[in-house]
Amino acid sequence: MHLHALLLAALLAPLALQAPPASPGSTPPPASPGQAPPFDDGPGGADCEFCRALRNPPQAPGTPLGYAQRVELARAENQRAYEQDYLRRREALFEAHAGEWVVIAGGRLLPLDEHGKLRPAATREAADAAAEALAPGAEQRFVFRIGEDGDARYFPTLSSQSEWIGLQLLHRFEGTAWIAPDGVFVTPRGAEPGSGVRLGDGTLSESGPRAELELDTGEGTARQSIAFVASTGFEGYAVLGAARAAGLRLARWEIPGAVRLDSGDPPLRRARAHVVAPQGVLDAWLPVAVRPAAVAPRPHPHELVFPGPPTPR
Repeated sequence: MHLHALLLAALLAPLALQAPPASPGSTPPPASPGQAPPFDDGPGGADCEFCRALRNPPQAPGTPLGYAQRVELARAENQRAYEQDYLRRREALFEAHAGEWVVIAGGRLLPLDEHGKLRPAATREAADAAAEALAPGAEQRFVFRIGEDGDARYFPTLSSQSEWIGLQLLHRFEGTAWIAPDGVFVTPRGAEPGSGVRLGDGTLSESGPRAELELDTGEGTARQSIAFVASTGFEGYAVLGAARAAGLRLARWEIPGAVRLDSGDPPLRRARAHVVAPQGVLDAWLPVAVRPAAVAPRPHPHELVFPGPPTPR
């Protein structure tokens, strides 16, 4: 009898040491001395993107993270700062500083004045320099003008290509741009009507003529020459593939929000790049959209083109 009692006590002893399960909505008990406190998910709880990334690192512990993984972690941290710090004061900032520049890097809203208070910059260059001084080498940042953040929705392009330019970029040329069957042309201001600069060599894609432009971000990366499909079915500026954006380090020049297409395609990231066209018909920093790495362009059966002046010979 005593032997049976001893065996039963031995079996029940580990169970007695376990804490009872917490009831729904209860607060976890405080950590004992020397024990790490429970992980605080903060706003968003267990669904917080940054928290999930920390709980489930993409590689085994001790293995250095790759560039794309570091960018994702930094983006999640900066997105939290945008939602928790910037959005709560966006209305006041817009009233006092509409059009001025701010940066979110390293989880902080920048630039700061001598008292550590936010002081928006008058130019993109000034905001970049101030942010680089406080968060040097940040691999992902939000750099934007107050009032331009948030989602942008456009009519979907009809191009089946992954990289294209749209109506807003065509309107930014220093002259009149038009799309012809054998290319994309720009007539500079003051030039003879019907004359123009051909953007590219006139190569056609399955969806229409291409326009060759050069892009860079001033990040020490080489300027890239890109043959975009010119699409009148896209109301925005330009769309880039994920690999191209990574090569340009566009993650350092992102804009909070997404580009959403009425076609139902997955949202595209917003960013900004320096766009240059031949003979000075375009040289400006312009918004661009970036496809997520796993998203392929949706096929479309045809392409719309504008009628334009006669093709210069």
